[in-house]
Amino acid sequence: MTSVHLIALQELREFTGYQFREACSECELVEEIVKDVYEKLLPAEQIGISLRILEIEHLLCKQPWGIRRLGIWGMPGIGKTTLAKAVFDQISGGYEAFFFIKHFDKAFNEKGLHCLLEEHFGNILMELPRVCSSITRPSFPGDILSKKRTLVVLDDVQNPLVAESFLGGFHWFGPGSLIIITSRDKQVFRHCQINHVYEVQSLNENEALQLFSHHAIGENLREKKFMKLSMEVIDYASGNPLALSYYGKELKGKKLSEMRTTFLKLKLRTPYKIQDLFKRSYEALNDSEKNIFLDIACFFKGENVDYVMQLLEGCGFLPHIGIDVLVEKCLVTISENRVKMHRIIQDFGREIINGQVVQIERRRRLWEPWTIKFLLEDDKLKANVKSTYTRPLVWLISNI
Repeated sequence: MTSVHLIALQELREFTGYQFREACSECELVEEIVKDVYEKLLPAEQIGISLRILEIEHLLCKQPWGIRRLGIWGMPGIGKTTLAKAVFDQISGGYEAFFFIKHFDKAFNEKGLHCLLEEHFGNILMELPRVCSSITRPSFPGDILSKKRTLVVLDDVQNPLVAESFLGGFHWFGPGSLIIITSRDKQVFRHCQINHVYEVQSLNENEALQLFSHHAIGENLREKKFMKLSMEVIDYASGNPLALSYYGKELKGKKLSEMRTTFLKLKLRTPYKIQDLFKRSYEALNDSEKNIFLDIACFFKGENVDYVMQLLEGCGFLPHIGIDVLVEKCLVTISENRVKMHRIIQDFGREIINGQVVQIERRRRLWEPWTIKFLLEDDKLKANVKSTYTRPLVWLISNI
């Protein structure tokens, strides 16, 4: 390595704080510099985003020219908003008018339709008459927006009627416009006439490890002693970026033993921040759907879907409809003819049961063998067990 290279290397050390190896070749030096700069410049929320943007671009290319529409769908915390914002930032320069409304339903309820349009379109809507805030779209003069290529992103849509009224049947968008809606509920896309839906997948193992490392351990992750715990966290979070980020921040700065203890506590009781992700989806279910969700969380994760439906029908529910609703709200998935549920969602469902009644003998669902053993060994409670608990308990006892 020449003296010029050594001087440059020293300057890079002082500028970046990174200890490059002096003995490396020029090629290796360049690779290390690129890697270090990339890690410093790439925000954590952008991990795994590039491939997903390409997939969305391919999906958009399949749509005919006109007013293109795209739904971005996935479970809470999976990165729908991050992905939509990344797409927006990359392509918005090619549109005459563009806006991104985060938490659309909340913004609509707080500000009203006309204020939202005026806020995001600015001077384009100067000619519009002021109308009262309501769910009804005002009448737009024909030439104000109809000729403009417009990019609209409505994030986290919950009420399709609100979004549908805001979009107004797409009549006021010019040719070449693009409408993107993100939602955790697939029904929203049907109501809003969006046929092309992109499902955001979980991070793969390498992406998850990179994200968790960014928040929790940094370069020390390369040490073998941290790898086992890191893989346990990654397995539990199942590629959910928000969960990985949260657990990483909670474990940051702790010794390995402290990290293990903290993670065990986080698994025993799902943090409120993560619970809130799923609470809204759960509360939107009707009573039958809630019961189906709780039974799957307590008993039927991984079971054959036909077998599960048979048992749930015997309990008086409507599983053919209910399970479809749970799938569309990203609370369960059906894969290889089996009912699957994210581990964090399963724990959320079980904590609902534990929170409803403190006394074990008064709970309607029991899934832990020790709780069932406790009840069956108490002569005074045997009668209550027989009269209170339904088929799922019988199923569980037979499978212990």
